[in-house]
Amino acid sequence: MSVRAREAISVLTFLPLYLLFFLIGTETFLVSPLLPSIAKDFREDVSMVAHTVTSYVLVYALFAPWLGNLSDRVGRKMFIVVGAVIFCFGNILASISTGVWFLIVARAIAGLGGAMAGPAMWAYISDETDQLMRGRAIGYGMAAFSLGQVVGVPLGSFIAGFSRWNWAFGLIGISVSMVSIYLFFRFRPLITFSNEQDGKKLLAVFEIFRNKTVVQVLAITFFFQAANLGAYTYLGSLLGDRYQIPTEWLGLTGVMVGVGSFLGSLIGGKLADYWRRKDWREERLVAVWSLVLGTSILGVTVVSVLWLVFLSLALWFLASGAFVTAQQTLLTIIAPKQRAASISWNNSVMYAGTAIGVWIMGLTWNQAVNIGWISLAFSIFSALFASLINSRQLSSSSRRR
Repeated sequence: MSVRAREAISVLTFLPLYLLFFLIGTETFLVSPLLPSIAKDFREDVSMVAHTVTSYVLVYALFAPWLGNLSDRVGRKMFIVVGAVIFCFGNILASISTGVWFLIVARAIAGLGGAMAGPAMWAYISDETDQLMRGRAIGYGMAAFSLGQVVGVPLGSFIAGFSRWNWAFGLIGISVSMVSIYLFFRFRPLITFSNEQDGKKLLAVFEIFRNKTVVQVLAITFFFQAANLGAYTYLGSLLGDRYQIPTEWLGLTGVMVGVGSFLGSLIGGKLADYWRRKDWREERLVAVWSLVLGTSILGVTVVSVLWLVFLSLALWFLASGAFVTAQQTLLTIIAPKQRAASISWNNSVMYAGTAIGVWIMGLTWNQAVNIGWISLAFSIFSALFASLINSRQLSSSSRRR
């Protein structure tokens, strides 16, 4: 069977999961443009309403490793379906919220659903995909999630302008419910205990850290996202202050991120599979994307020609999407028996790296060039950790799968 035929079959097989990724991505990026409308409706400060984002992220980061570990032991299908139902329930609650604390709790419930379904979906795709097609299959999932950002920001702005913000969460909830019903009937039986794991050792969630290579990959994620999302936090202020870009145009950066990540995910997935077919060292591809990211962020902060700024932005967002695809694929190869757990920890480490990056850059954010050099330093650390990975171990793990 040709590569194109296998690729088409892969897309059709995982289409419901890609749709779920798209809806989760849309909901994740939907909140930002809705904040002013929600704050006005509840008569609260925007900073208070912003805790609806914090509650989602915090619950996801805290629970994802534990739920990912259980997914490795109990089976992916149940966690995907139940997680989707919880995510749906959280959005339905958000759509009928009567106060900011009600909405914060609803978003926390949605975060719990995302933490349950997300890592299990990535692991399921990897489990069911041949290693030579794995990068593309994961890349399409990342592309679907990124496409949600392209849709989410404009959709949120449109709904806020022409209707009440509640409708946005309601539509997401209804859409997820339909996907959940389909997956429930497709995935039966839902529970399939692993023959190698008894599912009883709760603290086994920390066993992932016995794998030295996984720890190194998590370090790569930490430094990469410290540079990537740390710098992105200050991007609006940087563009507005340094280049006098009007506020109404700054919202397009969110769409640029989505488009860049979408294209980067597709390119990164195909490049990862090509890299593997050539039997090249996969960690070098991760290192390349890390250095491209750091260099492009520095370019945004030091160049004075506007078209070069936007070229640097395009490379930044492209590298971000491509890196995540390559790195997620790498994780599924080096920890085949703990895929969901490793991906869950990877997401938690991503949030930790973001927090550190935002804090360090915040000390000197009024000096744009400092953000650029700090990002470059973080990306170099990311590339260095990639170079420390034992490629022979990766190759043997890949052959076993």
